[in-house]
Amino acid sequence: MRRAWFVQVLGSVISGFAMSLGRWSWAQVPGTSPGAPLPGDGTAVGPGVMGFGLLLAFIVLLAVLAKIYDLRKKREAEAVAIQSEISEALMADPALGRLPVAVTVHIPLASPQALLGEVRGQVPSQTAHDMVLRVVKRELQQHSAASQVEDGLAVIPRAA
Repeated sequence: MRRAWFVQVLGSVISGFAMSLGRWSWAQVPGTSPGAPLPGDGTAVGPGVMGFGLLLAFIVLLAVLAKIYDLRKKREAEAVAIQSEISEALMADPALGRLPVAVTVHIPLASPQALLGEVRGQVPSQTAHDMVLRVVKRELQQHSAASQVEDGLAVIPRAA
């Protein structure tokens, strides 16, 4: 759905741009033959050359935006894989496996080594809190030494 919208908008922009180029390049100057030079000092850039330059700049811009979009999707996929490893590590520990804890990993576009892990949820004791943070930090450190953990765990003792 989102991609179809993008393609539709892109098609409209390109067709509008092509129509405006056509209007410039098909205009005729009265009183001159097709091969005769235009009056002036010869340094002016014609609308066709300018239109071609703008089209080329637009294509380069689209290519750069496509690369950024692709890189963002790659980072999101890496983050999901790391989240899954952290969840598996938490599930492997019998004391932590049943706790309502969610970990979200963010990988910035600019510096992929600076991982940020957000830990949210509730734990029954300070010991469980420390154990969860230790496991999350250990798993993040395996991927990047410059990783950080944002602690959003709440210690709520269970009623007896």
